[in-house]
Amino acid sequence: MKIELCAQRELIGLWGEDVILPCLFNHSERNTIKDVHLLLYKTKRSTENILYNSSSNYTHESFKGRVQSVGNPSEGDGSVRIRDLKMEDEGTFICRFD
Repeated sequence: MKIELCAQRELIGLWGEDVILPCLFNHSERNTIKDVHLLLYKTKRSTENILYNSSSNYTHESFKGRVQSVGNPSEGDGSVRIRDLKMEDEGTFICRFD
């Protein structure tokens, strides 16, 4: 199966506002994808921390109540909304599909 990730290089959000992190992939329409789960990581200074796991509903303490899945991973969309942005949220976010 061929899967192509669609990444956006930079996204700017405003302090106190909400932002949607697009996390998309394309796949061959001949393939049926079931039980796809999103893992959202944040990297900063060579460390990688998991922020959100859609299969277990785990959310990192600093993002509790602020992360919401807005896409359907089974359809190639794992986009998430982060509410009430904080200065500490700055960093690189990585999405992975399992």
